[in-house]
Amino acid sequence: MSAFGKLWKRAPLWRTCLVIGIGGIGMACFFPTPSIKHYAPWLPGSPQKFSDTPPPNTSPSDGAPTPFTHVELPDLNATIQNHISLAGHTLPLPKGEWHPVLKAQAMSDIPYSLIALMRTDHGAVTGFIIAQAVQQPLPQISPDEMLTPCHDDRNYLTKLQITPSNVDCIFLGNVILPQSNMPAISFAEAALKHTQTSGFPLPPFMINADWIHANLIAPNQWTAVEEETFIAPLDPDTHQLLAPLGSWSKETLSRHPAAQNFISASRQWLPLWQKALQQTYDNTLPSGSLSSAALKDPAAPQ
Repeated sequence: MSAFGKLWKRAPLWRTCLVIGIGGIGMACFFPTPSIKHYAPWLPGSPQKFSDTPPPNTSPSDGAPTPFTHVELPDLNATIQNHISLAGHTLPLPKGEWHPVLKAQAMSDIPYSLIALMRTDHGAVTGFIIAQAVQQPLPQISPDEMLTPCHDDRNYLTKLQITPSNVDCIFLGNVILPQSNMPAISFAEAALKHTQTSGFPLPPFMINADWIHANLIAPNQWTAVEEETFIAPLDPDTHQLLAPLGSWSKETLSRHPAAQNFISASRQWLPLWQKALQQTYDNTLPSGSLSSAALKDPAAPQ
């Protein structure tokens, strides 16, 4: 008889502790507490609260976490094409096969919905979308708070419009993605972390095409939405970055033709994408399909 077998037979107290310990680990995996879910968001169940940055139209003064009444981990194998629905509105999707990563609903002073999706092509993540929209009209908005990212002088492109009944901004920037071992402190970081822990490697760097929009639909009633489209500047054959990380600032682009060409193509595409987003969200799209050029970002599959 092995040493383990002898110990199992002769030490009933040790045997009981071992069984209880293994059972406790199993219960923790199937019914994780919020603290466990914070470090292992891929486990089943949903945390009662999920820390997130405020939506574009709010800025909580107390710094308290945004309470989420519902967090959903969709089937990553599901495929979505053409468009999504969010908070009663329709938003188009760029060309390719998109997969839902994370969904949430926040019930703070201003309820809003969030969704994250990724696009894959031959095993590489070539696109990522984070969209959020308010679920009910807002009594007022603060354009200064909404549009802070639009004033970043590091952006490759910024177009801003403010009228008494409309706020609209697009900008083109870049982002270095967080590593999978970093704690998830926002909805976007949680979505990226879930993607990585599910076996989908993310590129270290992506181009961010951001659209922020608000409409006055009635006296003292505003709708608001933000849609961030991250596209990966990857070589389609090697899935490696077209240029090193240090090549993508506005000051260094001219020395790296591959990076400069990708940014130039993105600058041409973004205004078309803005128009497609605005027309579908506002339900003002003329009869007929969306422009094919608007739906084909520079990282879209050929």
